[in-house]
Amino acid sequence: MSTAEKLRETTRVMAERASVDVSTWDQHSNACLAAADELEHLEQTFDLRHASDQRAIEIWRGVTGNKLQLPSQDDLCVFLMMALDVQTQNRKAAEQRVESLTKALQAAHEAMEHMGDVLNGMDAVTAEDVERFGPTFDLVRAALSPMEGEESIAAVGDTEDTANG
Repeated sequence: MSTAEKLRETTRVMAERASVDVSTWDQHSNACLAAADELEHLEQTFDLRHASDQRAIEIWRGVTGNKLQLPSQDDLCVFLMMALDVQTQNRKAAEQRVESLTKALQAAHEAMEHMGDVLNGMDAVTAEDVERFGPTFDLVRAALSPMEGEESIAAVGDTEDTANG
């Protein structure tokens, strides 16, 4: 039973046994119940903060290898801010890598389409070629097509070309 629950229960029992003026009793019991509510809120806040601190300490211990040491609050905050900074840098690097790979895939797609058109124009493509490389063409097209809710990569390129031309 939490302290707040004990306070509420004590207030209830005292109300049953009290032989004081009702208005005085109401004033004091309401103050006790308000204090119980505030105490419950503070206990919940403490529990939430404590759980959060424990998760952060476990991350800190895993990275530093200091399994038996407890970091100070300021060291823990600095560590978490540095970890967030590293995550942000890694995300930016990953976004740049995706952009670079997308551009390379677009260039490869253009070359692939051009060479396919050239070979088709020369009647140099066999049914076996289509069977063998058709899925690869489809895979590249699917990779470049927009996902649900995304703008088409091709449309972005067209917009930029139109704006520049």
